[in-house]
Amino acid sequence: MIFGIGTDTFDIKRFLNMANDKVGFESFLKHSYTEKEKSLSFADFKKGLLYKNSDFEDIILQSLPDVDDRMLSLACLFCAKEAVFKSLNLSSNTLFHWKDIEILPNDIACYTINLSGLLKDHAEKCKIKSIKVDISIDDNTILSGAVTEI
Repeated sequence: MIFGIGTDTFDIKRFLNMANDKVGFESFLKHSYTEKEKSLSFADFKKGLLYKNSDFEDIILQSLPDVDDRMLSLACLFCAKEAVFKSLNLSSNTLFHWKDIEILPNDIACYTINLSGLLKDHAEKCKIKSIKVDISIDDNTILSGAVTEI
């Protein structure tokens, strides 16, 4: 049974502008991503994408010449984290850390979602059994959707 649905869009150029503020961006990385997430290249990350074309990475990166593959991976992850948070049906005033949502690709064309802290407590209280995420990229925009099931 569906508990919640969340979606988010993310402008890749906006993410790059954030990255230009080196001190602020390092703080953002520290508070938003786990060490495993920060180590992902886009080649690792795209393992979770349902659509796989041998030219996919080249096509995306050619359309975004200012984006390296790690930055694209981080931008996709943040968009997906937003969608997951929304699917948990929590107030936007809820205090949590973005690192409490860890999204890692797995070998079966999807992502493993690991929750910790307050979000894990909420998921256990609500008897959430699974969270599924899908991510699409088009030109300069990332779209992510998440479905939470009980």
